[in-house]
Amino acid sequence: WWSLIQEFDFNMLYKPGTAMNHVDALSRNPVNGNGLIDDKLDDSLVMHITTDWLTTVQMADDESQRIKRILEDKESDKVVQVKENYCLKRGLIYRITNEGHRWLVPRGVRWQILRA
Repeated sequence: WWSLIQEFDFNMLYKPGTAMNHVDALSRNPVNGNGLIDDKLDDSLVMHITTDWLTTVQMADDESQRIKRILEDKESDKVVQVKENYCLKRGLIYRITNEGHRWLVPRGVRWQILRA
């Protein structure tokens, strides 16, 4: 690209983003014609995640299976960190967070969920 602009005579001037308020408005995605934003999502855009699907992907994931074996072994305290951060309910692995228990989604399918 550098060679393409060599023939032009110009000066480059840096302007910080705070001095270019009009650019921010131009970079936004347009909204529908009446100016109102529709917060309702089309069902076809939402991935329906079921406990059956999550159980299947957890069973297929090596790391999830390792965590599950540690949680099921009541005698073992060798990996205390796993037992402090995860729990097992009805065959599903949950991560323990400040907001409550959250499904453990294996790394291999996280991108699939985010793209859905």
